[in-house]
Amino acid sequence: MTTSEIKRLFLTTPLGEATICARCGACNAVCCTHRELQWESTSPRGWLAILRGLAGSSGRISDFPPELVERVFNCTTCGKCGQVCPAHIDLRRLWVELREKIVDRGQGPAFVDQVKEVLEREHNVFDFPNEERAEWVEFMSDAPDHRYQKEKAEVLYYVGCVSSFSPGAQGITRSLAKVLELSGTDFTILGGEEWCCGFPLMAAGSKKEARTLIEHNKERLAALGARTVVFNCPSCYHMWKHEYGLEGVELLHHTEYLARLITQGRLNLGKIDDTITYHDPCDLGRNSGVYEAPREVLKSIPGLTVVEMLHNREEALCCGGGGDFEMLAPAMTQKIATRLVQEAIDADARRLVVACPQCKRIEMSGVEALKSNVRVTDLAELILESVRSADHTEATSGGADGPS
Repeated sequence: MTTSEIKRLFLTTPLGEATICARCGACNAVCCTHRELQWESTSPRGWLAILRGLAGSSGRISDFPPELVERVFNCTTCGKCGQVCPAHIDLRRLWVELREKIVDRGQGPAFVDQVKEVLEREHNVFDFPNEERAEWVEFMSDAPDHRYQKEKAEVLYYVGCVSSFSPGAQGITRSLAKVLELSGTDFTILGGEEWCCGFPLMAAGSKKEARTLIEHNKERLAALGARTVVFNCPSCYHMWKHEYGLEGVELLHHTEYLARLITQGRLNLGKIDDTITYHDPCDLGRNSGVYEAPREVLKSIPGLTVVEMLHNREEALCCGGGGDFEMLAPAMTQKIATRLVQEAIDADARRLVVACPQCKRIEMSGVEALKSNVRVTDLAELILESVRSADHTEATSGGADGPS
């Protein structure tokens, strides 16, 4: 019997997946939370063993013990365990399905109900008034009169909660909006009409509640008439691609859209004399398969020296901030982040370039914990820096816009 036939026969439930675990421990070796805690019960192999034990001969789990609930939510859903599993168990999907079953039985952690309440009330995970979602524009001295909000546009820039409200990530938002403007892209944002993509609810095991957010965003997209949606958040991007069920709409992460703009000659890039390393976000790289676009963008910047970290592409480390894990264990999140930052230091990079607002926030905390001088910069911020470098060079050298 082939592996695919075995999976069709047994893998109809999370418990079914647990039955074919080979107990080899390959998942343990790459699990970021297990690496820090070193408890078997915090590893994917340990969770599967517990599931088998709870089910027994009946094949049914009548109750999820609090210890198991804690372990199932003690995960960043980075997907690295499933990538190395020789039995081809989709462990990331399994953990999310287990969370759904736990929440459906009313046994989820307290933060799950808090996330539900906040998103129902304000439609963003920060519990800020959602009409303030576009206030980041107010910090731009050169924003257009329409403040990037138009009734119709070819491209929707879906900003996301973290990029809208977190001060540590708003530089990404302002930079990408400016780059899109300078490239001549006909785009708009939704402002207060943008709601959370639903990913925090999905990751928390509340898939049903996420549908309200999804349907609202789909309705707003249809009203705009936009045929392309650009995201700077990999989790938003992944959510829209896999849960929104859109047809005839192009969904692109900002690394992909920036690569397109550069290829089309719509951005004039100037020199940046720096040594950088790039971190592949879990939901962009491992879980969405986007590896080349950000590297193509980096190669297009004159003067830039790019070095790879020890773990990169499919093997990239998780920053620790995914899967709602930061809400559950902020101290552990920072500890995981320090390992990633240390790899950037070991690569002799002066700057750690990311493509995710959550990665930027978390990795900045890792830099602070290590008291390092490494700068954390999103790719959109780097591109705007390069564009402005080109403008400065032309002006000082007496170019078309410079002194005659």
